[in-house]
Amino acid sequence: MYAYLRSTQLEGTYPDDAGCHIITAMRVAAGWGCLRDYRWPFDTSTWPPPHEPEGLDERAKQRRILFYQRVRTCEEVKVAIASRQPVLAAFLTTAEWDAPEKGVVPTPRGETDLDGGVHCVLLLSYDAHQRSFGFVNSWGDGWGDRGLGRVGFDYFERFGQEAWMMDAPVNLAVEFKELGPEPAIQWGMWTALGGVHSLEHYDHENDVRLAWALAREDGSPCLEVEELFVRPGARSAGLARDLCAGLRELSEIRQKPLRLWVPPIDAEMDPDAPVAVARLLELELRPSPVAWASHVGLGAPVWEHIGGGDEGAQPRRRQSGRPVRRAGIRGPTGRD
Repeated sequence: MYAYLRSTQLEGTYPDDAGCHIITAMRVAAGWGCLRDYRWPFDTSTWPPPHEPEGLDERAKQRRILFYQRVRTCEEVKVAIASRQPVLAAFLTTAEWDAPEKGVVPTPRGETDLDGGVHCVLLLSYDAHQRSFGFVNSWGDGWGDRGLGRVGFDYFERFGQEAWMMDAPVNLAVEFKELGPEPAIQWGMWTALGGVHSLEHYDHENDVRLAWALAREDGSPCLEVEELFVRPGARSAGLARDLCAGLRELSEIRQKPLRLWVPPIDAEMDPDAPVAVARLLELELRPSPVAWASHVGLGAPVWEHIGGGDEGAQPRRRQSGRPVRRAGIRGPTGRD
């Protein structure tokens, strides 16, 4: 309940039960934290919740994720799962999602089979022989194979909207104490999907993660900027400018040009914000060819040599809609 509530508040849709984007849930998990279910169990009978238990933010703060990374291709999903990192993925849906036999959701024959819905599931396994991913759904044990299902690799490639893997929750106050008292923090590490570079602004005194940028380094010719986020209460402090300056410096150190991917929710909520970020990064924005980004930014000279396509991802149809919803709630079409 906690993650969904804070996500809808962050997207500005609360108290409507409108769902949220996966990246927003990632931002909540990184900035606000994760609450164990027993602290505030889902109550599917009413929304919005009649009251919020006291002390939730302080409890959640003890379990924040260190980073999250975008998962772009079937191969990356398999690599993440093989490294014991589940993948949260959103799909365009069809009527077949309502009651698939044994939970096996068939791939649509074409876009005419889509019903306009977007739904999120947790990918836990894969079967190379069947070319499918196993997932757990949020519609209860009565759905599919006791709440479990399967979706084909081709479904992900053609109709996947966005997918992320995240680190296990940690106590950030303990982790960041070792990095010194300065509010500006920079760290990096290797994951199953390559290197992750993080630039952050952290309030040590109040244990608040104020702003962060995440850049990915892999086989791409670019340093991929997957995230740049500033908490609403800190957006007049110039933190985005500092993060962008740090990313430009990182680009020089790693000798790779920056490539900025703009999440659709960011362009939807404030179209001017991605433009301002691109200007600070000295990049030119153009429409993105992939579903999980509304725009992509590169330096003007780099466009001619590299372009804005993601080398490993297939172009997909992008559908507006928030795929993450409350567990167990069925919408007007029979899905949440």
